[in-house]
Amino acid sequence: MRMNVTGLLPWSKTGLNAFRNDILEQYRNGTQNLNMCDGWNKIRGLWLKTLIFLSLIMLSNLSYAESYLNSERLLIVRSADTSVYLSVETRFRAHISDSIEDLIHVTSVSLTDAAKLQHSFSPSSLKNIDFIITVGAKAAFEVLSRDPNIPVLSIFIPRQTYLAIRHEVDSQSSQFNRSAIYINQPDERLVLLAKSIAGERANVSLFATPNRAGLLKTAQCGSQNMSTLMDNVTLHQQPVSSAYLKQVLKQSDVVIATAKLLKESPSAIKWMLYMAYQRNLPVVAFSKSIVEAGALAAVYSTTADIGRHAAEVFLRYHKSTNKKLPDSMFPAYFHVSLNRSVAKALGYADLNEKKLQQALVEFSLNCQENYLPKPVEKVKQQMTKR
Repeated sequence: MRMNVTGLLPWSKTGLNAFRNDILEQYRNGTQNLNMCDGWNKIRGLWLKTLIFLSLIMLSNLSYAESYLNSERLLIVRSADTSVYLSVETRFRAHISDSIEDLIHVTSVSLTDAAKLQHSFSPSSLKNIDFIITVGAKAAFEVLSRDPNIPVLSIFIPRQTYLAIRHEVDSQSSQFNRSAIYINQPDERLVLLAKSIAGERANVSLFATPNRAGLLKTAQCGSQNMSTLMDNVTLHQQPVSSAYLKQVLKQSDVVIATAKLLKESPSAIKWMLYMAYQRNLPVVAFSKSIVEAGALAAVYSTTADIGRHAAEVFLRYHKSTNKKLPDSMFPAYFHVSLNRSVAKALGYADLNEKKLQQALVEFSLNCQENYLPKPVEKVKQQMTKR
């Protein structure tokens, strides 16, 4: 049974340092005044203070050890030490520290630190880990390939990449409590953004992967306003060429540039932006950088969004009794960005980023409840009652 020992120590680290400095100062004053009759009495008093100081240090270490053993022990594995991965971890730590920091002990390691990584996954170290979070595709592959008998939440990873990793490792995997938060947006969210801009009856062209296309054709939503979401949406799955792009643009009122395009041909999005602008067609994208390159709008999740979502998923797991991770999911939190210059040129100067984002949030709540986890405020209240 876990117990919260925070608050048992009467002395903080700052307090102990101040006490130590006071002892050293009094020692110096005492030795400089040995000719005084009370010099030795002062030093004997300082010996007593020293014993108290050492005892407090021992109590501090014992209490920390007890707190560590009684806490949820979490290991974060990053693909690298780049600013992007570090930002995701920082945001995650910030959200859990605002809630139940005293009940969670977090350590982290990067794949670039081979020695520390090897130590972290030694049998003796894994015995002291209750939960693993991987940040990035390489970290996910490394950890899932080792198949630890520990829950693993993989975050900041493309959906197709995660599915490929699971397919490769699951043949020899225990499949013990695995889940993921993808970095890419659901195609339904992109379609809704496109229709919110160009109109509900607009002809939308979407470059979808085969396995997602099957799901999109049968997309169902609880809200009547969303029930016809996939009407007038053409799904394109064949390889992309400039000739094919021209054909697609002729049949479209708005085009969605997905990660599929970027993966198949890095230059395809560049040509799409150029040809669409010539035809006065809006392009909806999955990245802010593509908006800056000439797309009208994009929906995307930042490192802060992914870190926040991961923290809330972990907090729900932490307080649950069955210790079961949810199914893999798209990011719950996201931003909408507009290219104002393109919007003005194409006649969409009145578009409002906040209103567009609100429409997407309502869609997530109506159509896919697992897109949005419980707010962290509710988690705080439930943890306080424990």
